[in-house]
Amino acid sequence: MWEFRNSNVFGATVFTTLMLVGALRTTTGLALLFAVVTVTFFLLGLGALSASRAPTWMGGVLGLIAAAIARYLCLAGVTASSFGRPILPNPPLFKP
Repeated sequence: MWEFRNSNVFGATVFTTLMLVGALRTTTGLALLFAVVTVTFFLLGLGALSASRAPTWMGGVLGLIAAAIARYLCLAGVTASSFGRPILPNPPLFKP
């Protein structure tokens, strides 16, 4: 993302929020991932503006949680592709 290169955490937050809106038509795991990443970027941006280190610390913790969710989603996708059926739960958010 070009916003990180420019040290623009708020631009990254807006971009991730738009991705969250798009992810609401996919699976629960992907929507949860983008929700956590959106809050992470918001807290990191807030931490950059505030004198307190707490928002930055909380943003870091949420970043680690987002990484764990992303790894789970990758594992769910690989196992579903390998075995031809879903092994780990990742239900859709809507019924077509």
